[in-house]
Amino acid sequence: MALLLGRARNWIKTWQVQRICGTWRRAAPGRISRTLKTTTYWIATAVLTVMLLLGGLLDLAHASPVIQTLAALGYPPFLASILGAWKLLGAAAIATPGLPRLKEWAYAGVVFELSGAAASHAFAGDPAGKIAVPLVLLAFAALSWALRPATRRMGEVLPGALVPPRTARARAA
Repeated sequence: MALLLGRARNWIKTWQVQRICGTWRRAAPGRISRTLKTTTYWIATAVLTVMLLLGGLLDLAHASPVIQTLAALGYPPFLASILGAWKLLGAAAIATPGLPRLKEWAYAGVVFELSGAAASHAFAGDPAGKIAVPLVLLAFAALSWALRPATRRMGEVLPGALVPPRTARARAA
């Protein structure tokens, strides 16, 4: 039984199996398949975008839970309007194809907003559950950012800037 479980575990580790056009395909060991990466990207992006849309709408509507939370954290109520507008704009930027530089700024804004929310709850002495919610949403944002397809990436701003120039010693070796 242990041998069977060990083989099953090894099979799961080394094979990424997916159903494509009626055939099973093996991905390279240690690499996730393109379909799995794309699917995970779209799920994370959908969760992030819906979270930003709903949060932005609730903030702009000055929903009572939002205003109560802001008051409990010591922030003024008008902050909800500012955050709501930025959340809606961020959701639009992340969901819209193209505009890679704007996407980078939107992801950065999401990181600032969610890390600030977690820190505010932590400094206010709120329970761990209220601190964990923004951190879990931040994990979805990180997944969405890290798994973006090449068509949604900005590319290199300064190509070759991080590559040190070749020296005479490097060429000789």
